[in-house]
Amino acid sequence: MAILRALAAGEGYPGRLAKFRYPHYKKSEREIAEQLTGHWREDHLFSLQQALKMYDAIQERIADYEREILRKPGDMEREELRGQPMPAVGNAASASSLPRLIGRCRADLSLVPIRITSEPRV
Repeated sequence: MAILRALAAGEGYPGRLAKFRYPHYKKSEREIAEQLTGHWREDHLFSLQQALKMYDAIQERIADYEREILRKPGDMEREELRGQPMPAVGNAASASSLPRLIGRCRADLSLVPIRITSEPRV
């Protein structure tokens, strides 16, 4: 993302752009710089700038939703389930416990194509 943001800000020198690569990348700075060598058209850079603005706006909206969800967990629970502990599912959930858990969540799964059997799938 740092390389894209630097490009959008007007940095065009491949050597400086390649320095923004993540250290765990398999490609070296030199290899990345070779891939970043070329002519950057103004219309493409404009499109990149607009795409980054949209990405940032969407990330901001997601953060707003996450803050709201964390702020009001009690209001978002179902009234009849308020105060009850969450069902312990873990890795030990069996096919026989699924209908009970689904019933407790009161979810309508009639449109979900699932098959519950007592035999584990390998």
